Amino acid sequence: ATTLTFPVVRNPAAGRVGRQKSQKKMNSIDKPDWEVGITLLNGDRTNVFGGVGMHPEASLSYDQFDDFALPHFLDYVELNHGKTFINSAYSKDIVPVQQNYTWNFTVESSMEGATEMTWDNSYFGKNEKEIVLVDVESSEVVDMRAAQSYSFSSSASHQFKVVYGAKDYVLENSTPYGLTISKVFPNPSQGSVKIGFTMPNSIGQHTVQVRLVNMMGQIVTHIFDGNLSAGYHEMNWKGLDDLNQRPAQGVYFIQVSSGRESRTKRIVLN
Repeated sequence: ATTLTFPVVRNPAAGRVGRQKSQKKMNSIDKPDWEVGITLLNGDRTNVFGGVGMHPEASLSYDQFDDFALPHFLDYVELNHGKTFINSAYSKDIVPVQQNYTWNFTVESSMEGATEMTWDNSYFGKNEKEIVLVDVESSEVVDMRAAQSYSFSSSASHQFKVVYGAKDYVLENSTPYGLTISKVFPNPSQGSVKIGFTMPNSIGQHTVQVRLVNMMGQIVTHIFDGNLSAGYHEMNWKGLDDLNQRPAQGVYFIQVSSGRESRTKRIVLN
């Protein structure tokens, strides 16, 4: 196992000087002793005290492997698990070794704008364990093996979860019960549009249609027709209609349909 040693560091998010744990484990995530550090960035504020992981000697209550948020007096951004120790919320939650587990936490901030969440996946290893980040409020699912960051709009409290374990467990606990559209960006748009949506858990694939429709409910563009698995999907629409022309300026709807389910999200084209 490889370890990194951290000296005393400044936590700008809390406006305090705190001590990061002296040993950050960099074992692959199929080992009994591993952790993933989660860093939050918003403007000039950085918080390095978040994380999840497992250890054979850890407990579900507070122990030497956990860390917790420091008091904040200035602008802050912090990660809080749903546990407390002497009225302080956990920022890092290391639990006993388990085959499957879900960590629920919030990211809280006093600032506006975008917050970026980052992690190092270089040591996850080649194994069958899966680990995903779920934005509970948008239903967006991020494969933490494939990506090393996720950005979202800051709010006083934004809910997330990290789901770890076997493929079936991760799929069951990271996908919503129904079809959801989480992203239509940018909006208003003058060009290409990124569309993100999540298909609910199912045995087989979903037959999916993505359309641009006008205020009268008429189809302007057939963006996608095909089969998709359960989980989060993202695609780019070039901003052109079926005749390869830019639709007239105005208000439209992105419509995602599968079987009897259909969801729409408003978009303004300039």
